Amino acid sequence: NIPKNILISIDTQYREVAQKAYDIALKFNKKEIIINDVSCLKTDSGLEDFIIKNDLPIILMASKRIPGDLLTIDEIVKEFQKTIQNLKIKGYNENNIILDPGIGHWVEEKTHTYDLKIINNLKDLRVLAKPILVAISRKSFIGTTLNPENPPKPEDRYNGTLSATAISVFNGAHIVRTHDINSQLLEIIKIAEEIRRNK
Repeated sequence: NIPKNILISIDTQYREVAQKAYDIALKFNKKEIIINDVSCLKTDSGLEDFIIKNDLPIILMASKRIPGDLLTIDEIVKEFQKTIQNLKIKGYNENNIILDPGIGHWVEEKTHTYDLKIINNLKDLRVLAKPILVAISRKSFIGTTLNPENPPKPEDRYNGTLSATAISVFNGAHIVRTHDINSQLLEIIKIAEEIRRNK
């Protein structure tokens, strides 16, 4: 029994998966649903039609051809601008869009320094006037930064995750996707938000 106020994320690049998950949710009278597409609607055009038809909110992860293939914040902003404009032309409510810059080792050429620079330049995404989501918890860039020769295992990257989270929020992130929900993380986010507001 899922509480009414809990938002369910359907993580998929495909309309068929989204439709089946959506139908199941409706059977349980669950309407608080969001689609999370790591391909930025590049994999299946049918998914775009689906979210427009059902007026569903979506998390778009920065991608041009394959998930996570954009390396710089400038490339990310330009691709998001194209996708947002395309959705607006088709009648989609742009207030339903959340943006994810795609931090992580998605493609071979994307080294950890690209992730560090994206986090450092998150404020540049604010020009798009959309909520910014970062999924940085336990990511490989944290391990590589801490020890390039022998990166700590994901479960040993908690301190690095806290640091990256604080800086991401300070630089403009509104939503944090994480493995560890606890008072320590929540307090770090709150302080980072307040410091940002009082620049």
